Amino acid sequence: MWGGLFGALRDRAPLVGTANGVGFGTGLWLIDDEVMMPLIGLSPPSTKFPWQNHARAAVNHVAYGATLGLTHGLLRKVSE
Repeated sequence: MWGGLFGALRDRAPLVGTANGVGFGTGLWLIDDEVMMPLIGLSPPSTKFPWQNHARAAVNHVAYGATLGLTHGLLRKVSE
């Protein structure tokens, strides 16, 4: 789902490629993991976890976003 949303939004964002993916991944981490999940009760409040969990999740989301940016860019080049 998030990959499809990235593909739909990528051309509308000011950054391109990997940088765009990194921003997308960071936004996912901040909005989804840090705010929405505790807010809707699917996880305990963020303050209940050690900082290492937050750092690990942030790195994972940034890597996911960078991979999305690279993959989407490569697929667009191949399809042109």
